[in-house]
Amino acid sequence: MKRVITIALVFAAIALAATRVYDIEPYKNVNAWSPYQGYIGQTFIATCDSFVWADFFVGAPNDTANGGHYNIEIQESPNGLWVVRGKAQAGISYDYTQAFFTERNPNAKVIKGKTYLLKVTHSGGESINFYYNPHNPYKYGQIMLPQGGAGPVHPWDLAARIEGMGLNV
Repeated sequence: MKRVITIALVFAAIALAATRVYDIEPYKNVNAWSPYQGYIGQTFIATCDSFVWADFFVGAPNDTANGGHYNIEIQESPNGLWVVRGKAQAGISYDYTQAFFTERNPNAKVIKGKTYLLKVTHSGGESINFYYNPHNPYKYGQIMLPQGGAGPVHPWDLAARIEGMGLNV
């Protein structure tokens, strides 16, 4: 009986294993600043059933004197309905800062194959020093910057990672 339960648990763990939905490393020293009270974002295609955490590579800290945190959320694209939210530590420099998603929208559902937006803002509206890859290694989405209102799309990819859970069968 123990063997059957163990085998069942192993298969369940494999079927519900975490999966990397998005993973782009920083490229050299390629970075920029978001506008004041703006955001940075990255569109991507969901390959999971739920999102667990996300992080992004932050450069120079902007708020060592003011405190604050980064708000990281995933939204449906293009309608902007938020799916999950979390907070990441600010004041970190030249490293990833991670947010576990602690809030889930009961009115939103993650659908594999659908486009979503990873959106990062600062709690105090401060600019964010972010890293990106200008060679567009992720072909299914692009970085979003709120310049001129609607946010033109650049052929870059944000240095970030998104982890999800899903049925891998």
